[in-house]
Amino acid sequence: MKISALKSAILKYKGTRAARIILALLIIGLVVAFLSRIFLDMECASENIFQRGPRVFSWLKKIPGLYAPHSIPEQLQQELFPEGKISIDPLCVTQGAVYDCRFLASVSSLSSTEKGKQMIMNMIKQQDNGSFTVTFPGDRAAPVTVSALTPQEIYLYAHAKTFKGKENGSWLQVLEKAYGQYRNNHQDAEKLVTRSMKHLLLEGRATPISELPGYGAAYGASDDNALMLLTGGTVTDVPTSSKEIGEFGLGKGYVTWRQVRSWADRQTVVGEFLKDEDEALKDAFGHGYPVIAATELASNPETYGVRSHHAYSVVGYDAKNKMLHIRDVMGPAMEFWDPDSKIPYDKIRDGNFSIALIDYDKLFSHLHIGRY
Repeated sequence: MKISALKSAILKYKGTRAARIILALLIIGLVVAFLSRIFLDMECASENIFQRGPRVFSWLKKIPGLYAPHSIPEQLQQELFPEGKISIDPLCVTQGAVYDCRFLASVSSLSSTEKGKQMIMNMIKQQDNGSFTVTFPGDRAAPVTVSALTPQEIYLYAHAKTFKGKENGSWLQVLEKAYGQYRNNHQDAEKLVTRSMKHLLLEGRATPISELPGYGAAYGASDDNALMLLTGGTVTDVPTSSKEIGEFGLGKGYVTWRQVRSWADRQTVVGEFLKDEDEALKDAFGHGYPVIAATELASNPETYGVRSHHAYSVVGYDAKNKMLHIRDVMGPAMEFWDPDSKIPYDKIRDGNFSIALIDYDKLFSHLHIGRY
């Protein structure tokens, strides 16, 4: 319906003035909600309207003189695994322009064990023509073949890079590109519609397929498909007390018996959460399962240098001292720190830190454990 027709329909509505106002506000609310769904379903940095403003409308580049040309520096193709299995290092997984922390955290944690490293090596096969075929354990019947990485993709995709800047091969970028292509090819009906409209609005392309294959890896930002595809198994979610009972015994949108019990004896209930998390972590690392820690619904973690609405890789667990060893795939810009000085507790800004289980329980919302 055109805006003029919509306006006419509102004016002709025979209800009271208050009813017309309510109807108008309802329609405006629906439009705002729909636009929010579009603009918050971000695939990459170039779609972040909060940082880029009008530049998210990339079709404006076609207007002469409006945009300065952006050159991509020449990027050299690298070997998949230049040092063999050693190239696969969980502490080297670093996010690029794609908003796919959940996928990268899953890869990082999977690569923290010898079995996981071998699984990653087995997934990727380079073909004679330079393309790659990636077979995810979670869907072996649908291997994904992607072309060789372009200079633009090498520049924009995630990097397996050491703290000193050394590149550890192209395996991570190939995996990200293949996962993105897989997610492009497996979208539900709602996403096919909303993403087509988003791409039309932002890029002038009426298609649900992301501009670059790897951008599609962001389509897993709110689900556990990455863990299931990478392992071929199931995912167990373990909530924290921060998520389920909050600071005042109130959960995030639902009621549980633990919440009610916490009103009378909060300390005991928090202890139950800590026990559940401890047992889940010991079991996960005893079997070599990948684990990610999420802050989807945690309360104000950024005060302590922990990003909100983010997924971290859990690469180890010290059961004796109840300490989680964590990798932030976004790097060292924020790191678990003293809230007053903003100095990391471990004194090193490298994107890697350890956190006591009791502090993890306060600042994070879930453990997601991939079982295979």
